Amino acid sequence: MNKFFCIVLLLLTMMSCSVEDNDQEYVIENMPVESVFLPQTFVFGQTYSVTMTYNRPSTCHGYDGILYTKEGNVRTFAIQNIVVTGDFCESLTDELAETTFDITINEMEPYLLKFWQGTNDSGEDIFLEYEIMVVTN
Repeated sequence: MNKFFCIVLLLLTMMSCSVEDNDQEYVIENMPVESVFLPQTFVFGQTYSVTMTYNRPSTCHGYDGILYTKEGNVRTFAIQNIVVTGDFCESLTDELAETTFDITINEMEPYLLKFWQGTNDSGEDIFLEYEIMVVTN
């Protein structure tokens, strides 16, 4: 009998919850990196904070994360924004935003860090690139 009342209570609770119909649509968009703040050399075994800046073009753009790939000694980064579509968005001018990530240096060879800056007229990706030497303590 106790189980019956628990099940009925659970069903009533689930039926009383209303789910709002939210018609807002969104897309994920990579944002061109404007600048990067990082050291000139890395020390093996250390962890560093790297800060990237980008222009936030509208009030409908919100930070969603960093797209990251690793291939050998090459690390490629792109800033991702979630963009809500709609007529209520306001354009922003000179609205710099920044994000920071940590990188741990666990290889002795130089690191090639590539930061996505958009595409050229041919549709090819272009990058801001830094080769950082690794030293020991």
